[in-house]
Amino acid sequence: MSHGNLLPVKRQLAFLHCRQARLWGTAWATIALILAIIYGIYAAEQKRQLLELELAEASIAPIRQAELTLMQIEAETQALQKLAVNARAVQEMDMPLAVLQAVGGACQDLGPDFQIDSLRMDEFTEPARAAGQQPRPRKQVLVIGSAAADYMLTAYIGRLNASGVFRKIELESSQAAAEHQAEKRSFQIRCEQ
Repeated sequence: MSHGNLLPVKRQLAFLHCRQARLWGTAWATIALILAIIYGIYAAEQKRQLLELELAEASIAPIRQAELTLMQIEAETQALQKLAVNARAVQEMDMPLAVLQAVGGACQDLGPDFQIDSLRMDEFTEPARAAGQQPRPRKQVLVIGSAAADYMLTAYIGRLNASGVFRKIELESSQAAAEHQAEKRSFQIRCEQ
């Protein structure tokens, strides 16, 4: 027994086309759904990565700010170091002027009986105090003069001390002047910076 299809061929083709359309429609719908799921997963991953990037940048922002602050501080430090070097250079250039001012200013108001006969400025090297420490060059001034009385000499040395220009002041000698000037005393003072 054979089974025969009693439907007309046109109708059979219409059924076949409907069946194939349902099959391909389901296949395309499944593919579209899979693609939508893949795109959703990809979009979610992109969003997650973007959020991680924003969090990383937010955590790096204080470090970047600290780096900028550090660079500003370093620039200011260099500027201050240049100023300090320039100030030292000016101070060293003005050293003889400060010494002369201190030596001359200390003898003001002592009267005509106090006299500075000569000044000599020398440079000497102070020995190193600790191992590995470099010896430092210093200046010293030798003041030679005469005074009518010991109190004038004491006042002069006190004023030199008060000037703050010298680290060490020594009265090296003080003796009576020549016989015809018995009341005068000649002196020699060494001042170190």
